[in-house]
Amino acid sequence: MQIKILPLAAAAKRLNTQIDKTKEVLYPVSFIGRLYEKNSYDRIAAKLPDYLAGYLECAMNAQLAVSEGNLFDLLLTDEICDRLEEITDYRQSDDSFADIRMLFATTVLGFKTASMERIRNLNALSLSGSKVHLFTDSTTNPLVGVTIHPSVDYLSQMPQIFYQSGINLNMTIPNIKSGIPLRVWDILGSQSFLLTNYQSELCEHFTPGKHFAIFESKEDLTAKVDFYLRHDTLRQKIALTGWLQIYENPVGVLTNNPPFPQQLFALNNYMHLSPRQPENTFAPDVPLQAYSRGMGALGLPGDLSSGSRFVRAAFTKLHSVCGESEADCVGQFFHIMETVSQTRGCCEVAPGEFERTIYTSCWNAARGIYYYTTYGNRRITAVDLHREPLDGTALRRYPMLTAEDILMQNGGAGG
Repeated sequence: MQIKILPLAAAAKRLNTQIDKTKEVLYPVSFIGRLYEKNSYDRIAAKLPDYLAGYLECAMNAQLAVSEGNLFDLLLTDEICDRLEEITDYRQSDDSFADIRMLFATTVLGFKTASMERIRNLNALSLSGSKVHLFTDSTTNPLVGVTIHPSVDYLSQMPQIFYQSGINLNMTIPNIKSGIPLRVWDILGSQSFLLTNYQSELCEHFTPGKHFAIFESKEDLTAKVDFYLRHDTLRQKIALTGWLQIYENPVGVLTNNPPFPQQLFALNNYMHLSPRQPENTFAPDVPLQAYSRGMGALGLPGDLSSGSRFVRAAFTKLHSVCGESEADCVGQFFHIMETVSQTRGCCEVAPGEFERTIYTSCWNAARGIYYYTTYGNRRITAVDLHREPLDGTALRRYPMLTAEDILMQNGGAGG
């Protein structure tokens, strides 16, 4: 028997409808969760001989030094486990698969280590100058300079706090040896920035630095928080990219409404469309034939609704044949976008007011070149950022060119 372990998921549709995205960032750094200050280890610590207490504390500090994995299975030797059984009340019942090693690695040392890590990291951030907010029902006496809030409801309150936090922290307890914690999915599904410890499964679905950020130590955590708090645009871009990854987008097209899953499902209605000429499958015995080019796409919606424009853009993009040069790619992009542009006068939004495509743009992120056209000037205009003093402090502004620029090929000035 083969078992396929699927990752958890985010209720992105629910989150997208319940979050008020007009709200601005209210919490620079936040963590929603417990401190595990009430744990089994603290209840038995007084019973432990000094050498055993010292050994277990060293084991927990060693665990704190790694960003993934559980070292306790290796560090809890048979001799240590036998001694723990003698001192404590932990016994393996006949119907239990969890022996003393597993119990201590998870229930005892795992939660204590999580407590140590969370208190250490939150204090380190606070003492470094970051404004840290903790939402918890835990006792918070060990924390210094952290703003404490009551615990919040998972469904009704937590998503909004994620969205209004500049940086959302995830600190996975060592008990979770594999898999991606639900908190990770909830943060990403809330279109919020995630800073988390390393979990190998994360990289199976996401890319660090693109969809979220990783910290590997206390020092790395404080440095990453400082960096991302000073780079709002990058942080917001990563949050958006992580959120979009939650919605798998096989067609590479997005529009505003209806929600993306409905847009994607609607493509089922057009699976018969093709850039090739159609064959007569309607009635093979009847002499039917194509009388015009392009009849393979007969039925492609031509109206100006968002749903129809999504279908049209997806069909055009997925069948587009582009050259290899940047000029070819840029030109082809604008051709694709022309299939969904709004012409003034065709979509009335109020008496005498009409929808129109004000501008269309694309961006070469590798070369730092921004390309655009406007409704009044369809000639492609480019701005090369690397021709500007990127280390300068003055704002450089280029007004959009909106007057039609007509090239008079046989001489004379355009106008």
